[in-house]
Amino acid sequence: MMTDKTPDILVLCGGRGVRLQPTTNLVPKALVPIKGTPIVDYVVNYFLDRNPEKITMCIGYKGEKIRAHVAYTWPNADIEYSDAGDSASMLRRLYQARTEIGDRCIVAYGDTFVNIDTNLLMETHMSKQAEITLVTARVKSPLGLIEVDADLLVTQFREKPLQNFFIGMFVIERRILDGLAPEQLDMDDGFGLVDLFQKTIARQKMSTYEHQGLNITFNTHDERKIAEKEIINFYTIKDQKELTQ
Repeated sequence: MMTDKTPDILVLCGGRGVRLQPTTNLVPKALVPIKGTPIVDYVVNYFLDRNPEKITMCIGYKGEKIRAHVAYTWPNADIEYSDAGDSASMLRRLYQARTEIGDRCIVAYGDTFVNIDTNLLMETHMSKQAEITLVTARVKSPLGLIEVDADLLVTQFREKPLQNFFIGMFVIERRILDGLAPEQLDMDDGFGLVDLFQKTIARQKMSTYEHQGLNITFNTHDERKIAEKEIINFYTIKDQKELTQ
């Protein structure tokens, strides 16, 4: 276990996971299992190993199941809850949970496992004096990309290029959440968070941290099968490295 404290962690785990029905008719998306273990377990265990100040679960849909699971799985861990209701947007969940954090926090999606280097992430955020730092990864496009001019003539073709994608984790300053406008909080789910990102970009206060390691998430049953293969490969390689050290 690392000796340095990781800052407060907010885990967004209130999603419904509509595309994973009928599984998510019974449990929230964060509790959908990968090889028999809920995806959120990989997320929480990873952060617990990094000695965080505190972890707060931002619950919503079937939040009582998250509470019961956490109480059973980590009975002695410093894990709190923030419940903004079933229909709250991601931004409103973060706004309500702001009282659980210090000056800044790492926001993680409960359905996305990223083996992030928290020290380097925070060093990047602080060195840039950013209000928000998005974690990104270079991902190969599944399709060729084209650009066209006003006459719809192709001006450029790129065959499955590598592009920067946001991968469901970021650092945010507490003061930014304190200053959210009511109209932002009232936006439909997703739109408020995007609006916050756009306004932060306009102020030139958004930075990025490029992650080059594991990034596992899923939105459909087919993607879940791929995620299971990736998690097996990750832990197989990790175990092999530990045995040779």
